[in-house]
Amino acid sequence: MFSLWAFKAALMAASALILLKTLELYTDVAPTRWSAAALWGAASLTRSDIRPELFSLIGFGLVFLALERRRLALKVPGPAWFVPLFCVWGNLHPGFVYGLALIGLYAAAEAAERWELIQWKRPRPLPAGPSLWLYLAGGTMGCLLQVYTLAHFKVIWRHWQDMENISIRISEWNSIRLDDPWHWPFWVALLSGLGAALLLLRRRRWLPLGPLAALLFFGFSASRHSRMAAYGVACAVPLIVYFLHEAGAAAQTAARRWLLTAALAAFGAFALACSLRYGFARTTFNDHGLPRRAAEFLASEAAGLPRRGLYNPWGWGGYLGWRLHPGFLVFQDGRYLFHDLLKETGDALASPEAWQGFLGRHRVDLALMENAPLRAEATRTYPDGSTKAFWRPYYLSFMPREGWALVYWDEKALLFARRDAAPAPWIKAHEYRVLRPYDEGAFEDARARGEISPKELDEERARHDRELAQASRAVASW
Repeated sequence: MFSLWAFKAALMAASALILLKTLELYTDVAPTRWSAAALWGAASLTRSDIRPELFSLIGFGLVFLALERRRLALKVPGPAWFVPLFCVWGNLHPGFVYGLALIGLYAAAEAAERWELIQWKRPRPLPAGPSLWLYLAGGTMGCLLQVYTLAHFKVIWRHWQDMENISIRISEWNSIRLDDPWHWPFWVALLSGLGAALLLLRRRRWLPLGPLAALLFFGFSASRHSRMAAYGVACAVPLIVYFLHEAGAAAQTAARRWLLTAALAAFGAFALACSLRYGFARTTFNDHGLPRRAAEFLASEAAGLPRRGLYNPWGWGGYLGWRLHPGFLVFQDGRYLFHDLLKETGDALASPEAWQGFLGRHRVDLALMENAPLRAEATRTYPDGSTKAFWRPYYLSFMPREGWALVYWDEKALLFARRDAAPAPWIKAHEYRVLRPYDEGAFEDARARGEISPKELDEERARHDRELAQASRAVASW
């Protein structure tokens, strides 16, 4: 775990170093640069998981730095250098497409200014040298230099096609929310960047089209899909400093210099405080929401259970695939390979009949499901003809007892086994016939009527306590 944290810190530090190099283009005030870096760090924490995407943040920062140096008439590598850059990037993560999009935005903006589509007085001439379209060609060529040729473009296209489906059902593809403190640093950076752009436009009657296009495109994209937040922040934070500097708000007087620094420091401190409060787990591994005890039960009982046909919710697949390998094959995990199952699963949850059809089509013999407090009203008719309504748990109708046996449950998960797939002696030894979660009303009614055997209830309670204790000890041993 220490090595993973060190690796993550190294990759984030590389991105931060690139950001500081970019900020040096705009200001020589060190406190201003470090304050902006603090804001960037706070806003980037939402996308700082240890995953290949961190390589895309580095690549995106390098491309943005090169484009800004070229726009400011500073020395930059030629288009040929973008071939190896995008070759490495394309072999690490498909986020290279954002780098290509950034180059395309700058190229289109430069073309619009050369053709004088917008009439305003530029403070400096347009950059000379190779066309940005050559840089875009070099980057595209580099992306193709890998063994899968066009396969990674197919992955990107598939994400684009599935976007409506996955944005509804996967939280990291949801829109950035104003009511979530975890997202506040992003909004601070984006709104500050837009505000600085408006100030520059008001004072100078001019805006650099390339940076403006990047800020609007990646800022809008991030506001729709939280996974784009890191790229929006990578544009917004340095452009806050640049726009304010060009507008004269960062004039080289002590008062204005420190006023700007204080403002950026306040933004950074506020955003960092929110991220520290809402973003860090108290332990190295945050198992919130993961069915760790249920996974330990499955691992301990693997010999008596079917090895194939295990259903699991989308968000649990990554952990289960790691913990239960090679005993069980998970149903779905967070990879794009399973995007089709997202919609199919959602549609199947519309009714118990649809759900049973879904499990049957996929030959599910074990179903690990969320122990959610979802209830539906059910009416019981007694022998004398009287009736009584109860609010009963969802799984009673979705996993009917005649076909499925509840063989384990805890506060997070329910495990059902298909009766005709698991050995009958094992089902008999592990099924919960009486002790079921979120069914208190019907349970108390049945017990009051003498319909529940005290001996059976005591045995199930003792077994439940024993299974939870064993699973908890197994979790603690990892």
